[in-house]
Amino acid sequence: MLEKLTPKQKMLLGAVGIVLLCIFVLGSSIASLLHNKLEMRRLAQRQRALEKQYEVLQVRLQELQQQNPQVLEALARSEYHMVKPGEIEFRFANDD
Repeated sequence: MLEKLTPKQKMLLGAVGIVLLCIFVLGSSIASLLHNKLEMRRLAQRQRALEKQYEVLQVRLQELQQQNPQVLEALARSEYHMVKPGEIEFRFANDD
């Protein structure tokens, strides 16, 4: 069957064979490379989110270290549901 092929057809068949061999050998490497690139992108987004969270926590820490009475009162009311003597706390259920 190969004897009936022209030199151009033999060359084309050889090129196709080489391409298929490269895809077979390098296919998993390319898939792994793409997976790693996507994972790097996801981790970079996570890092940016954590850096923003860190900045917010740093500001909150500085406010608490300054012992600003208004900040401490707001924290006690929101986080610990504390009230002043004589006050009544009302809680409303969210429909969400």
